[in-house]
Amino acid sequence: MYFFDLLLSIGYSLIYFIGMLIFSLILFLNLFEKIRNHFYLSMLTFVGIPIVAVVYVICITIIINDSTGNYSPNFATTFLIFLFIYLISNSIQFVMFRKKISLILLNEVNPKVKL
Repeated sequence: MYFFDLLLSIGYSLIYFIGMLIFSLILFLNLFEKIRNHFYLSMLTFVGIPIVAVVYVICITIIINDSTGNYSPNFATTFLIFLFIYLISNSIQFVMFRKKISLILLNEVNPKVKL
């Protein structure tokens, strides 16, 4: 029984790893100048997909809990917790990124501003 529990934990870890890898690849869209210099497109690359994933997992959790009547923590709620943590960290990274980009754009206009 412990062996199957270990396999299940490894499977969940693999799913988390793949999810975070896909979400992280989206950040590379900011390498394009048109996206990087546009506030809303840049924000979508940081938090758009995690928000969609949070809404999807919330819907799945509600459906699972309503159909089974069991409100104990399961895979979907655990994944939801990780998604919220990821969303918060991406939001903080987005704010830091925008500050740095703003300073760089300001420096191009006025070279006397220090980074």
